[in-house]
Amino acid sequence: MLARAASRAASAASRATAPARASAWCALRGYVVGSSDDDGAAADRGGSSDETSAAVDGSAPLASAPSGSAPSTASPPSAGPADDRAPPDPSSSASAEPPAVVTVESTEHGEADEDAAAADAAFAAAAAAAAADPGPRWYGGVEPHAPPARPREREGATFSLAARAASVAELASSDVGRFWTLPEAAGGELDASSADSASASASVLPDDLIPAGLLAEFEASGTRRVMFRAAHLDLIDAAVRERKPTATLLAGDRGAGKSVSLFALASAARATPGFLLAYVPSARALTIDSSYQKDQASGKWDTPEHARLFLRWVKLGNDAATLAAAASSAPEASSVLAAVDAGLDAFEKEPKRTVEAALAVIEDLKTAAGAGTPVLFVVDEYAALHGPTDMHEVLGARKRGNIHAGETRLCAALRDAGGITAAGAGYVAATSGTIQLSPKLDAAMGTAEAPGSEALVRVEAERMRTGEIVAMVRHYDHARGGLDAVDASVDHEQLALRLRVLTQGNGKEMREMCGVL
Repeated sequence: MLARAASRAASAASRATAPARASAWCALRGYVVGSSDDDGAAADRGGSSDETSAAVDGSAPLASAPSGSAPSTASPPSAGPADDRAPPDPSSSASAEPPAVVTVESTEHGEADEDAAAADAAFAAAAAAAAADPGPRWYGGVEPHAPPARPREREGATFSLAARAASVAELASSDVGRFWTLPEAAGGELDASSADSASASASVLPDDLIPAGLLAEFEASGTRRVMFRAAHLDLIDAAVRERKPTATLLAGDRGAGKSVSLFALASAARATPGFLLAYVPSARALTIDSSYQKDQASGKWDTPEHARLFLRWVKLGNDAATLAAAASSAPEASSVLAAVDAGLDAFEKEPKRTVEAALAVIEDLKTAAGAGTPVLFVVDEYAALHGPTDMHEVLGARKRGNIHAGETRLCAALRDAGGITAAGAGYVAATSGTIQLSPKLDAAMGTAEAPGSEALVRVEAERMRTGEIVAMVRHYDHARGGLDAVDASVDHEQLALRLRVLTQGNGKEMREMCGVL
């Protein structure tokens, strides 16, 4: 009996000290936890297991105090330092009104343990210091929402990030990170009559020359805004304003905005008076879907459909007066415009004349560059000019061989960056993430190992940085046309940081992810 009484006394003393220390720790943390005693331990304190479980949700004390004594209570502090444990369940009744934390007294002595009192005092001092300067608090790894640093722009108001100049050719370094608007152009279909429409004399490129990714951006945002980036400024300064006869190859990951950079450059050249432009928005289109006949004189292949497509691009991309002022070496034409028209008209009856006209236009542009006229070749998906086509040559009764792009006369002339820049014209090309060629060829772009590209200076295109993503979020927030992605409660900077992490600056993925977030 004596041994059993001594054991119960020791157990009661340990139970009194541990909850006292735990209550002080929970007071600092701002949480309420219940006792894990079993029914027998509750009986030792003079209470029941029901009272213990009720103390967890705040409906009763954690333990019953002896008769004649009142339990001591301590209110939890209003704020505390961060903790890696989860806060209480908000659906429980304890979340509605935090209960008082009880310091349990010993059932044997009727007073709190001295060590527990000292711990309570230390934790209370730390809690008071934390409440005075709580600092940032984190919940589940997500920072609390902060009010927007700037007032949100109302729909229909003037866009604050609009470029100061109306034309992309006039944009300067102060416009980097802002948006220029592509005006609506009349016409634009790829037919012979569209070149006689108003778009031929306008200072903007028609929609048929706009990259597919940019058209998708216009449709999603309901606007025709294009962000002006630092890469656009560098290209325009070198190729349009300074008119350097250099060859540049934009390379980089998919979604870095290479096609948009080339379109901005072509738009600047188009808007500059006197400029002659050969804009190829898709070199891959010059390797598929065409009839082909072998030219006996050169040993290469003629592709009339590709030649007609190139002539249309030249006609749509230039002002009619500028093309008419440039002289042509074609015997049946006195100007480049006449050579283009003659090639388009001859397609149905004499397809070979269309190919000859396309090659003559390329030579005319090189001749004009040598005479001092500003000329610029802009070729997107340049790697396709060094890859295979969908055409095959019959090599035997049961053998066929693939015809590579360099074996067609038109592609061989267009990919000769060295010959074009030697004539005095500018040449800017870009690789394409959608065209998967061999890694060896991709590494050889811009070197002597890739014929015709040794003159190209390789430049890595960067994806969007955080500041540019913030500008895109503000653009979507202001437009709200079709996309309707940015809620009024969402902070622009926080959304931009999440988009940067999730998309790594990929413009296409960012447009899709913005609607999800």
